[in-house]
Amino acid sequence: MPRSKGSKLPLVSDKRPPSAFDAPNYGPSVKALGLGSRAAGRVTKFAKKLGATLDLDVALPPPGSKTISETTVEHLGGLCLCNSPLRGERDMLEELLFRHEQRRSQHIEKRVDGPRRRSLALLLHALEPTESPRLFLLQRFIDWQKGTGDYEPPSALLEESYGWALLGLRWFFRHSLESVWAGFGHLIDRGHVPSTDLTETVAVVLDAADGSSRWLPHHSSTLGEVTRGFAEEAGIQGEGHEVIGLTLDTDPGAGIVAAAVSLAALAMRIDRIVDPERRYRNFASLGQSLRVSMSVFSAHPEPDTTLHEWVGHLLARYAVGQHFVTATRKWQGGIDGFFFHPTPNGYELAPGVFPWTPHGGPTKIMAALWLMQGIGLVAQRDEGWMRTPAGERTINRVIQAGGGASE
Repeated sequence: MPRSKGSKLPLVSDKRPPSAFDAPNYGPSVKALGLGSRAAGRVTKFAKKLGATLDLDVALPPPGSKTISETTVEHLGGLCLCNSPLRGERDMLEELLFRHEQRRSQHIEKRVDGPRRRSLALLLHALEPTESPRLFLLQRFIDWQKGTGDYEPPSALLEESYGWALLGLRWFFRHSLESVWAGFGHLIDRGHVPSTDLTETVAVVLDAADGSSRWLPHHSSTLGEVTRGFAEEAGIQGEGHEVIGLTLDTDPGAGIVAAAVSLAALAMRIDRIVDPERRYRNFASLGQSLRVSMSVFSAHPEPDTTLHEWVGHLLARYAVGQHFVTATRKWQGGIDGFFFHPTPNGYELAPGVFPWTPHGGPTKIMAALWLMQGIGLVAQRDEGWMRTPAGERTINRVIQAGGGASE
């Protein structure tokens, strides 16, 4: 809340303020505590009840208020947990997060905490100073599984390393696939999709495929030529992600081509990465028709498939076809999920819908790092996110315990 003249502070922001109801775990708790409720899409906040619960000396502003008094803010400031927990409190919070000790209850004979503990320890072990820890860690696990890069996980954490590698591939896969879809939205917005026959649109996209870089190869290239050598290089997924991000808004055609190259590189080596002896192999088959799976997707391209054929397939099958499959399923559930629709003048965006942003999906990496930062296991410094000596001790504790292999 920025300061303003007088004794009032504005409660207006350029961004929508976060709500406890945004998080699926918090909404039911807020309702159970009697602090608020959500019904028929409307949120009711019980400000007086909240004030009484927190034993505040001042009344909270009612819902819809534009300002709040400095006195109230000062009282609320006393509730802020601004100091890092120490000693017993810190140890208790680490135990809640890592679950080092095996516990039993009348409902659960044995908690399955091993994968959780090992996953957290693995994130700590693989972390090096970086500004973008999520992308860094996902790429590092992928490169390890490919046999490239410089990272080697401890033997006690190998299973989780394999799982994170496949999760990372799925993240980059989804981001690239959504980039094709988002780029198509940009083309519609700019009037570059004049017909539901996508022949002209493919030609517009391939104008960017001029051979100026490996992410913008010549449109006559085959996928085998385009992706030659990619499997042996480290950091390919992250490099493609960066190129897509730099081009998608300003030049949707170039963004789609870069995403197509990234998808081809992934599809043509997924069979080499998915180990049938590992239990995480199911990651690759999640989805099928309603949610696209990597295994089904990777069965299509052949080395002699041309970039022209590949881009046409991606636009028709995924940017358009998958959109209508998903939107129809949502429509049956009472949700209008149609971002665009066919007209005599080609595809047009639905009213109020603007080109959207691709997303790779949640990974919980940042949530884990924020929690570990709160108990001093990682820190944000000038060099970026990095683990602390306390984090090193926690890693050693998990590894020396064998990682909890049987749990």
